[in-house]
Amino acid sequence: MVIATGPYAIRAHGPPPGKDDKPPSVGMHGFDPRKIAEMKASFFAAGPDIVVGKTVQPFDNVNLYPWVAHMLGLNAPKTDGSLNVLAGTLKDGGAEAEPEH
Repeated sequence: MVIATGPYAIRAHGPPPGKDDKPPSVGMHGFDPRKIAEMKASFFAAGPDIVVGKTVQPFDNVNLYPWVAHMLGLNAPKTDGSLNVLAGTLKDGGAEAEPEH
């Protein structure tokens, strides 16, 4: 495994013969965002279940699955993600729904 440690990019092939070698496009993927802060993603959400104006600390994308499943009322199987990471963004705080009688 090879990990680019920026500002370098790794590519499988150079430019075709006779073409100029150009640097990677801005926003190119392949860097470890834990080592190069500029490569972190932005996340915005809005909707009836979400707290307006809430800002959260950076989080791993694996936490989105239980978050979305909760909003959809699904019983998500255990994964590497946790609803607790984003529960503060939900109007119900991530609480389990009351069973209907």
